[in-house]
Amino acid sequence: MKSLVDEFREIRRVGTPWCCVISSDYRVTIDHLSKVRLNGEEEPAVVELNCADGPVTKQGDVNLGEQDSQPSEVFKNALKGLPNNGMLFWVVPDDFSLPNHFWTNPYTVQAVANLRDEFKANGRTLIILSIDGKLPSLFADDVPVLRDPLPTEAEIVLIADSVIADANKKLADKHKKPIKVTDEVVKKASSLCRGMNRF
Repeated sequence: MKSLVDEFREIRRVGTPWCCVISSDYRVTIDHLSKVRLNGEEEPAVVELNCADGPVTKQGDVNLGEQDSQPSEVFKNALKGLPNNGMLFWVVPDDFSLPNHFWTNPYTVQAVANLRDEFKANGRTLIILSIDGKLPSLFADDVPVLRDPLPTEAEIVLIADSVIADANKKLADKHKKPIKVTDEVVKKASSLCRGMNRF
């Protein structure tokens, strides 16, 4: 089974202009996917759009709008303002019961649909981050839906080992004794964290 990063790399390699990622922790997903490079590719521009902060540039020199910009405005700006191979991550809240949900706004839906051909022409990608993967019928059949699964117990062990190593480095910098944790304790603690996301 391919990892999310491998699936995303393949989507970018073939020039797919958009995808939806079902994720329980969008920050970790953005961090992992924004590091995906194709052969010889320079660091791409990366922009995160969410309803609280508006478009926030994570990498590169890009301005797609202000904090209070509507998504449809940001997508229109992205047509000309997001450089070749750039990535636009859109965090979509999934409470469809709200009267002003993004997918109930026809301007937003059309603005997303307008990205397809323009983004495909020069390797740009819209990544829709969602809890449930629901998409408007206008393009639902065209958008690949990927899953960012919760970490396995083995991955949680690696995360725990990394946290312990970081803590011991900080202690060493202060000339203090390192934390000593047995593999058995790490494994037991990791099993208690199953079902939690990576943060």
